Amino acid sequence: MNIKTFNTVVLLLLLTFGSLTVEAGNDDGLPVDIKASLIYVSPGYTAYTAYGHCAIRMQCPSQRLDYCFTYGLDDSSQSYVSFFSGKGKGRFSTFYTHDYLREYKENNRQVSEYELNLSLDEKRNLWALLDSGISGESIPYDYLKTNCSSMCVRAVESVLDKETIEYKDLPVALLGTYRDFVRHISVHKPWCGFFWNTILGSEGESKGSLEDKLSPASLVDAWEDALIVDSIGAIRPVFTGGGTVIVSGDDGTHDTPFTPALMFGVLLVAVIVFTLAERKCKLGRAACVVDVTLLSLHTIIGLFICYMSFISDLPGASGSWYVAAFNPMPLFLCLTYKNKTFFRYILAGFALILLLLIILTPFIPQLDADHALLEGIFAVRCAARAINCRNNYINAKKRQ
Repeated sequence: MNIKTFNTVVLLLLLTFGSLTVEAGNDDGLPVDIKASLIYVSPGYTAYTAYGHCAIRMQCPSQRLDYCFTYGLDDSSQSYVSFFSGKGKGRFSTFYTHDYLREYKENNRQVSEYELNLSLDEKRNLWALLDSGISGESIPYDYLKTNCSSMCVRAVESVLDKETIEYKDLPVALLGTYRDFVRHISVHKPWCGFFWNTILGSEGESKGSLEDKLSPASLVDAWEDALIVDSIGAIRPVFTGGGTVIVSGDDGTHDTPFTPALMFGVLLVAVIVFTLAERKCKLGRAACVVDVTLLSLHTIIGLFICYMSFISDLPGASGSWYVAAFNPMPLFLCLTYKNKTFFRYILAGFALILLLLIILTPFIPQLDADHALLEGIFAVRCAARAINCRNNYINAKKRQ
């Protein structure tokens, strides 16, 4: 038995003995200096860490115990791959707090601590609950309903005795749909917002529960104003006070100028200029390279979206409108019918589908301007190829 396990077992024995002696009216000599806190870690620099992280810290200074309990994906490359199939598993893990914070110091990510305003019994029960969760089986992990934030909320709510957490002054995005929530938390991470909005299908228009729409940062904001209310109406704040920065670093709130809208907008202008130049200059080989590159990109995006929408079991990924714009069908039709005289109608038809999606963007919540710009790039080249095929057909007829 390692020292961490030994210390935890000792504490649990003390907590169990403590609950018995409290009923007898005597708790002399038992640990009463237990502190429970929410740990908030600022956003990182990868898609997995882009929205920050949270954990629960439990301390008992008299017993020299200080641990962080955190919920996340099993730490293996296979887990990250299985996440997209909807089969990702997560579990609670425990760390010495100084070990837990070391990684964030090295990555220059700010960490803040917010003490939870729980009774002694609630803190004892919370510690016992978190400790039992360490050895429990893995449970499904997804980015909508089961993540570090929702698991912290459920852990705290489960130890409240005939009490509930009541929220007030919540951001409008947390009262709206899942898509509103994703866009709200992606303000400073536009590329991550683009990625998750690409995945999020028809379920994005449902509201779900509040606990499912609390990212680490929005959980802190919500709990700063939230109250714990008991059965007779007595209230107390969830936090005992404001947060304390325990690791200095980047708070993740700065904006990036290199957004999807900027990138796709520049590419769209470049494609339009290239297409107009193609009409006046002989750019056949260059046009072929551009079209093959775009078709390859389109196919990769299409395969991913079709997999997420039709095959993956990841909650929220099915029913995507983007399947109409991004799918492997254009590649198949190009390889099969590119030498047929009617191929120009196939190209024109797909360009019209893309144009229709662009027109519908303001009226369908799932569609957004970033994707509309990307659709515009493919629409321009499809229309150009259709016109070129038509011109080549007319010229061939004239030569006959």
